[in-house]
Amino acid sequence: MIKKGKDNKLHRGVREKIIARAAELFAQRGVRDVTMDEISSSLSISKRTLYEIFEDKEVLLVECLRKHQEKVDKEINDTIESSNNILEVILKGYRKSIEELHGINFKFFQDINRYPKAATVFAEKRDRDVRGSVLFFHQGVEQGIFRDDINFEIFILLFHKQFDMLIKENDWRNYCFFDLYEFIIFTFLRGISTVKGLDIIEKFLVDFRKQNKSK
Repeated sequence: MIKKGKDNKLHRGVREKIIARAAELFAQRGVRDVTMDEISSSLSISKRTLYEIFEDKEVLLVECLRKHQEKVDKEINDTIESSNNILEVILKGYRKSIEELHGINFKFFQDINRYPKAATVFAEKRDRDVRGSVLFFHQGVEQGIFRDDINFEIFILLFHKQFDMLIKENDWRNYCFFDLYEFIIFTFLRGISTVKGLDIIEKFLVDFRKQNKSK
């Protein structure tokens, strides 16, 4: 638990700086390789101050995950409001995830399971996403983008399992992670899409690959 009694404006500001810096270091190097000493020294604060706000690294990791989840939820809501259909939301999310994953050391995902509280937060968020995503995909059916004979709960669970395997297994090291990531996502999406949906996917991929070649 985060310790109480220090929730004044100054401490809130320090707290936010700690979360931002820790999240940056965890993403760069994984969780296990980052120490609380390093976090405090990189912010020029005392270790005592750090431990007054976060009692240990796992509590800090949990707060980093929750902060990121809030950010992603807001981005998704903003994307939904600015998009014409559900598939457009998914494809914009894919583009954003590629940008984000380029800055993450995959040890970060592997390390989360070593911290039970953090793993629970991660799993609970995924469970909520699965439930919400089923309704989300059914909107795609109503829009004529996704087929109406798909069990979307199975679809979403299988997709998450594929992504977990990609992160955790070493069998893929002869291949580029991002090629595998693209293959999984678009194989799954093509499998549930109508002709209208397939057309949107192919146009997106042509544009996406053209933009990446020019970088």
